[in-house]
Amino acid sequence: MQKQLLRLGLAAASTAAAVLIALWAWPRLRKPPELLQFHELDDADLAPLEGTPGERSLFATTPERWKYFLDERQAKHLIVKGLVYDPWTYTRTDPFQDFEATWPEHPAGHWRMRTNSEGVREDGELSDRQADLRVLVAGDSHTFGICANSESFANRLEARLGVLHPGKSVEVLNAGDAGFSFYNYFGTLLRFQAFAPQVFVVAVYAGNDFVEVPHLYRRFRGERQPPRPKEFLERRRVGLAEAKHAMGQCFNSLLSLARLPGEYDQARAAAIDLCTEMKQVCDERGIAMLVCLLPPACPCGSTRPHEETDRAKAVLELSPEELCLNARLAAEFLADLERAGIVALDMTPIFAAQPEPPFWDLDLHMDVEGHRLVAEALEPLVEARLPR
Repeated sequence: MQKQLLRLGLAAASTAAAVLIALWAWPRLRKPPELLQFHELDDADLAPLEGTPGERSLFATTPERWKYFLDERQAKHLIVKGLVYDPWTYTRTDPFQDFEATWPEHPAGHWRMRTNSEGVREDGELSDRQADLRVLVAGDSHTFGICANSESFANRLEARLGVLHPGKSVEVLNAGDAGFSFYNYFGTLLRFQAFAPQVFVVAVYAGNDFVEVPHLYRRFRGERQPPRPKEFLERRRVGLAEAKHAMGQCFNSLLSLARLPGEYDQARAAAIDLCTEMKQVCDERGIAMLVCLLPPACPCGSTRPHEETDRAKAVLELSPEELCLNARLAAEFLADLERAGIVALDMTPIFAAQPEPPFWDLDLHMDVEGHRLVAEALEPLVEARLPR
């Protein structure tokens, strides 16, 4: 039964407020998936949802009864090439992926990407017998890892906890996936109910997670997507042509927050509303919830040269204040979490203290040093919340 529940399928994708879907960037792969995929919604996709049953619940044990369930037709605009529909998280990565990525910045010059039968970044299968200590990690492509499985912060955290608990079995499940955001994180929590995590870590990437929720937030509230100004669409088109990685990781978010009326406030409201609801589910099931904030890869005020970042700044023509909107929203989100009684780890000062930003220059995803830093910072917080 446990395996049957776990095989409901997980996830990979969410929609940006600018309706940008950016999958992970992996150049020069032996078996290359799409580098970046940008998907424009049509009018039907932007329409409010109809016929949502009133009896749907936050505490559902089947996806059809979940408050935020989308059937395959409703989720079709989230399913891009290389992904398949999932009833809990709308889309997911295919299982049994296994290929090598040539990556000059990596210490080894390459890394291996593997997923198991659940489509998650684990070399092996979930144990039929529950581990003594269980941690579930939800996140986007930064959590999924542009690195080897063993180098992701979830797997590093598992190794560190294993040292602290000799004789006990420890399982930290890396359920992050490309394009995920807050609705996907909630779906991840429910998809892995049978895993019965004792700690649930939500890794929020401040560079794009916030603008990936207003679109669905409006739909679930019965509101129509407001029209996007032509000037915004044209500026975004130029940005994507000039700097697709920087746009996917930071600047699409900045442009959306700066140029789409009401987007900033709705992104903030959606993020804290969904975190509060996840906390309710965790409390009801005896799970300790912890948010880990990963700062944007393009920090405001930075003068460090970076080819794509510099091109994005040039073509988008955002003001110094607008270039700080991701960071400002992240800070306000952390304050919202504190008021809601949700424990959070802010990686911003830790990353800022490093001599070099812990992100790959190539595509601005977190590098292996970034993963090491996150695992190190998470360890005492997770350890304190595991059962004795």
